[in-house]
Amino acid sequence: MKKQLRKLPLVASLFLLFSMSCSKQEDPVIIEESAIFTLVISEFTPGDSVEIKSNKALLSSDIDVVLNNTSIKAYKISDFSYIFTLPVIPSGKYDLKLPTINKDLILNLTVKTYTPIANPTEVIAGYVLTRNKCFDEMSKNTSVVPFKTSPETLQMIDQIKQEWDFQFNKSSAKEKELLAYVLQKQEISADWFNFPNDLPASYFAKTNGVQNDVGDKLVTYAKTYITAQVVCVKAIPATLGTGAVFLIAPNPITAGLFLISFTTFIVSREVAERNAVAVGSLKGVAEAVTDFSFQKTAALELVNNFEKNITMSVNFRNLKSTDAAIQSDISTAFTGENELVAKDNEVKALYQKATSFTEKLKGLFSSYTPAIGKTLARSLTAVVLGSDIIIKGSSDANVTITSKMVGTNQVIKASSTSTTDINFNLKVAYKRKIDGQEVVKDIACVFKPAGPCDDSTIPYPVVTIGGQVWMQKNLNVCKYRNGDDIPQVQDRTQWANLKTGAWCYYENNTSNGPVYGKLYNWYAVNDPRGLAPTGYHIPTDAEWTTLIKFLGGEILAGGKMKVTGTSLWISPNTDATNSSSFTGIPGGIRKFDGGFEGMGERGSWWSATEQDSATNTSNAFYNSLYNFTGAANRSYFFKPLGFSIRCVRD
Repeated sequence: MKKQLRKLPLVASLFLLFSMSCSKQEDPVIIEESAIFTLVISEFTPGDSVEIKSNKALLSSDIDVVLNNTSIKAYKISDFSYIFTLPVIPSGKYDLKLPTINKDLILNLTVKTYTPIANPTEVIAGYVLTRNKCFDEMSKNTSVVPFKTSPETLQMIDQIKQEWDFQFNKSSAKEKELLAYVLQKQEISADWFNFPNDLPASYFAKTNGVQNDVGDKLVTYAKTYITAQVVCVKAIPATLGTGAVFLIAPNPITAGLFLISFTTFIVSREVAERNAVAVGSLKGVAEAVTDFSFQKTAALELVNNFEKNITMSVNFRNLKSTDAAIQSDISTAFTGENELVAKDNEVKALYQKATSFTEKLKGLFSSYTPAIGKTLARSLTAVVLGSDIIIKGSSDANVTITSKMVGTNQVIKASSTSTTDINFNLKVAYKRKIDGQEVVKDIACVFKPAGPCDDSTIPYPVVTIGGQVWMQKNLNVCKYRNGDDIPQVQDRTQWANLKTGAWCYYENNTSNGPVYGKLYNWYAVNDPRGLAPTGYHIPTDAEWTTLIKFLGGEILAGGKMKVTGTSLWISPNTDATNSSSFTGIPGGIRKFDGGFEGMGERGSWWSATEQDSATNTSNAFYNSLYNFTGAANRSYFFKPLGFSIRCVRD
């Protein structure tokens, strides 16, 4: 649209009539003898406005000028200017005489070489067709931007067509020829009405949501509005000039010239107003509000060395009146609309006077409605990409915040040597697209040292077996990697019916935790929030198999993996050597019915692998060691069972 809009001349022609078309009686010409008259420009083509300026104030409403031996009326359009429309005369140099001012005064005027219009009727018909296409576009509601042409404007454009037909039918052939030269300089276009369709209507609507930041689009729309606004404002002098002449000398030709310039104004104003509504309605101003769906307390809890996913919600709203300085193009749009409102009122005042002299054009003038910063509030919140969240750090020097991307999630970790809680602010930011500025938010947080349910031995001791690095202790955490709590379930029936992650101590005895770790069901193993600490994962069935094979296969591996003696294992603890330093201990299990068995007799550890995820989702693989054999046993069983966990390094 911008390209087409720029076709409009910077200052459209002001259209006046020949003296033969005027029936108005002349006022006496009163001009100081010392007045100096000049042409604003000296080269023209037929249909152009010829402006004569004086250095002294003008009192007469019109004067006679003589060009090519023809007397023409020039009309006062300001205190220092007269103007007339150049008639259709051959190219060449001419003397322009002002006999009513000074019979000896001659101004030099040049008619540039031009292509004569062979068929004025065809030019006029082409203009009328284009004008009607523009009016048709004005009659349509926009499909994306919430704009609707006012009933008053729709009535006005219909009356413009009627008034044009009425005045045109009364015009002479010579007047119609002059109209054709004027009209060929007009370039209104239905293409101006190609409005934004690269965003869903929801981005402009009052209640619907958005999917991403469109601040850059808002700037683009502001630039488009500026182009439309400039075109409209530059059409206003022609409208005011032709309207002023029509009021002085109302007749078919002055009426026609006024209707041409007024139509250009109305069409370009409609284009500007629609673009203004797009700018004023688009929810493209981002404000960070943050939203932690997992947060249950006023302050965000960050446990020492536990990772937590950070989710930021951002409020996207339309422009407010206080946003005028938010970005340079937005600022220009604000200023431009204020200018257009003021100029629109000037045209309205003229129009209301002109309707006293028109036959069909009698409707109300619907004023330009400002929309930029004045549209009703549109505001909705959406979650932004993790990669768009900027972690600025901690307000307390005793708490170190690190962050990284894990898939599409922004993950943070708080670290400190403190053994007590620390209240601090986590500073996060979002870089909005409208101006590239960071919108900063302070999040109240509380740092927590390792809780009473967690293993205080951080990091866990490890051993390298073959090419794998295994933890030497059973997992003993009560939070997922992101810091969310893993429910502790003691009740037998509740445990049996679980379909989500949970943990317990063997026989619900907390004293078993420091030695044997916790028992977890497989749902905790598979939870996407992560059960294993950072840098580790729950071994797959294939990784368990690799370990067993490295230790000599199932028949021999078990003894090499069990701790020796009978302080933990019940006798006979067959073949136990712990030569691999795996340090397997008999933590027992929790059965699928919620009961406990096997402490001292067996240790069982989950793998991360289901039996067959395509056909059987009830079971998962695990590996066991027993006191009565030196073998390692691989099997699968129901996911609700509670087993120990060993982790392997990533």
